[in-house]
Amino acid sequence: MSRYSKESYVALIRLARGHGFRFVRFGDPGGDGTIYLRHDVDYSLSVALELAKLNAAEGVSGMFFVMLRSPTYNLLSSSGLEHAREIHGLGQQLGIHLVVPDPPPTDTAVKAAVHRDYELLLGELPELCTVVSWHNPGPTFPTQAERLSLEGLVNIYTDPALMAAEYLSDSNMYHRPSEFAAAIARRPTSLHLLFHPFYWVVGGETMGEVLAGTWGRIIRDSEEEFRENRSYSQLLPGGVPGSIVEDFVEAVREAAGG
Repeated sequence: MSRYSKESYVALIRLARGHGFRFVRFGDPGGDGTIYLRHDVDYSLSVALELAKLNAAEGVSGMFFVMLRSPTYNLLSSSGLEHAREIHGLGQQLGIHLVVPDPPPTDTAVKAAVHRDYELLLGELPELCTVVSWHNPGPTFPTQAERLSLEGLVNIYTDPALMAAEYLSDSNMYHRPSEFAAAIARRPTSLHLLFHPFYWVVGGETMGEVLAGTWGRIIRDSEEEFRENRSYSQLLPGGVPGSIVEDFVEAVREAAGG
């Protein structure tokens, strides 16, 4: 399993179950043989939905952390909320994924920003859980986050069950799928696995390959709004030709050396 793909993702889920692991929901107690499965949704809700369908097909539940202030998707649009609700309807949990500037502001300012965004999103998405994760925390933020109590919300940096679990992340594809498999086979007491949807759904051997493919998905996601324009739908009834998107993705991949 050297390549990130939907197939290697499913293989890891099945391997974990074969080693006796139980996938528990965030907020449930951990303990021997438990896995907290986490998905930070950085770039695309449609890609996240594909991963949610894989989870549902395998009978497991993950926590999908969605961004209110993403520059690449609009969670509060009709399609964004529809995707999020469909993810929840597949038996998955929804948490909020927040950007914190670096250097971060005071504890008081961070707490106020978290609660403001949470309450705003909860009004549109009542399925939202009270769990918070951070997006791209800068080098000084983890230290601050470890002591930050959010009063009524769960900070994943301070949750005792998550802190007790062995943490493994696919961030920047630092670990190969085979390394996750080896970690699962060691069978630590509990695991906290962060698997970003775009790595596995888009798939690839390198970051350049995966990021280029993700750009292709973002183009298609953005086209949903363009299709509402009458002139656009008349001029491009089938959308931007697939060959153009494929050429763009290939050019990005080559530029990234991937």
